[in-house]
Amino acid sequence: MKLSLTILALTILVSASANADTCVLYMASDDYGECGWSQAPFVYNSSEFPAGACAAVDGSWTKVTSGQGWVDCSWNPQPDDGNSSWPVEWTETYTKPVGGGGSCTSPRYPPGWQAWTDAAVTAGSTKLSATHINQLRNNINLMRTDAGLAVCAWTDPTITSNVTKIRKVHIDEIRTCISQVYTACGQGAPAFTDAVITAGTTKIKKIHLDELRSATQNAP
Repeated sequence: MKLSLTILALTILVSASANADTCVLYMASDDYGECGWSQAPFVYNSSEFPAGACAAVDGSWTKVTSGQGWVDCSWNPQPDDGNSSWPVEWTETYTKPVGGGGSCTSPRYPPGWQAWTDAAVTAGSTKLSATHINQLRNNINLMRTDAGLAVCAWTDPTITSNVTKIRKVHIDEIRTCISQVYTACGQGAPAFTDAVITAGTTKIKKIHLDELRSATQNAP
């Protein structure tokens, strides 16, 4: 019985989570203490997509319960005799909520995602570069496509190191374009430090880049 339920749950996981964040919990309970297991429901196995999905489950995720069946203490299937005399096991599948005009179901790092250069930004040491901006633009447009939004048309679409000066408009556009993903997917837009950037006055800081990266990789 344990083997058959595991196969069933993995089938659900593959089909439901090709894009969506999904967590499958394999549950059991021993109501009458016949096997010495917990009488309260407990998780005896789990699978998830992507890594960390089960830890992120909250009350907003969709829950589907399936595969309930009676087993003996060796996990062999038993018929329901109407007396609830055997331990029972089942699966609980949790799927991250989606919304908006697109699917809003992209995995944390969809195909085409560019890993962050200078993953750990150091204040006073790491210099904001063309690569940082180009990676944000690429990854944001991946998330926009999944949310059913058009890709953003960027000012200075080609940013060249040591040639193109990174300006206020570049940061403003990135903030706007990723915020629109959250709105389209029915979630509140992220808040940014120095919400109003003033050209020639506001200095681009570590926290600005960190916030943009976080908003992008955690977008719905």
